[in-house]
Amino acid sequence: MCSSDLTVRRAEGSPSAPVALHPTPLRPGPRPERSSATTLVAELGSEQLRVAALLGGRLGKVSALRLAELAVEGPDGPDLLPGILRALRSSVPAGSEVELVAFAVPARVDGCGRIVGTPPDGLPDADGLRSALEEAFCAPVLVDAAAGLAALGEARQGAGRGHRDVVLLQIGETISLGIVSDRRVLRGAHGAAGAIGRILLPAHRGVSGLDTDARVPRIGAAESTAPVGFVRADEVVGGTGLARIFTDGSRPLELRPEVSDRRVKAAARQGIEGWALLVSDLAAILDPEVTVLGGSIMATAPGLAPALERRVAELMPAVEGVPAPHLRLGRLGSRAALIGASIAGRAALQAGTIRRPEHRER
Repeated sequence: MCSSDLTVRRAEGSPSAPVALHPTPLRPGPRPERSSATTLVAELGSEQLRVAALLGGRLGKVSALRLAELAVEGPDGPDLLPGILRALRSSVPAGSEVELVAFAVPARVDGCGRIVGTPPDGLPDADGLRSALEEAFCAPVLVDAAAGLAALGEARQGAGRGHRDVVLLQIGETISLGIVSDRRVLRGAHGAAGAIGRILLPAHRGVSGLDTDARVPRIGAAESTAPVGFVRADEVVGGTGLARIFTDGSRPLELRPEVSDRRVKAAARQGIEGWALLVSDLAAILDPEVTVLGGSIMATAPGLAPALERRVAELMPAVEGVPAPHLRLGRLGSRAALIGASIAGRAALQAGTIRRPEHRER
């Protein structure tokens, strides 16, 4: 039977303001319908859970909760599921009925809705998470990868609005990629499409060729787990990799272009070179209409975007009728995956790929 112990209160918090490199105005959303039906959306991050409710098609205030506060000790280690359920329940507006739950996870998800590989710490696999949410809310549930959902959000309601082929390159602690092709999320045969941080770059490994430290021509050095002679993109131009290379690794690296610190400037140059290579490779392979830049680094240092755009134009100039890659800063910020989750969940419900639990349909 469905659980009925729903304790409801209004969520707190507010979305962050978007930024645009090439402004693309957002159109006003539809007027709220006179309906008590609510869609719950959530995104699990590395440190936070973000939850919100949509009533009448509009995203409400977003609550951000620290995972350390949600986790309880279970027989097999920390368990996030009870805290996730409490957070979602508390976001249901008073007097409303949950008609859909859409949950974004920081993992690869295949076309059947299964988490590929090991689930994030504290979570059951996708089937277990889906079953728990269905039981708690008596509603259909979508579980999907956050990167693809964020790209869908930007493609439909953000910087890529009006375009059919959009990629979202998120540059933060790590590098992730969401791909929207012909208005659909591209996930690949095994849910692994977009694992751009694992791209291999040629590197030198010292005189013997067996050293742990790898150095990439024109970019820099990193301690690499890649095969000998290579380094992974995340390790040299992801935020964590840059911090490890240019600081003692115990503090974050703020890549603000106005900072005069030589290490910051060197890290910014290395980042721009590596990100430009990735954008150019994406343009050669996928030929997107728009490449959207997101993630924590671009959110805190949008001033890096013009230099990145100039470097991309140098690497991939317009030729034979194909324009240089077109870059835009994301407009939805941290709301992108939540908005994408609501879009994907409603589309899956209409297509019949997710259904209401049987005990509710009777």
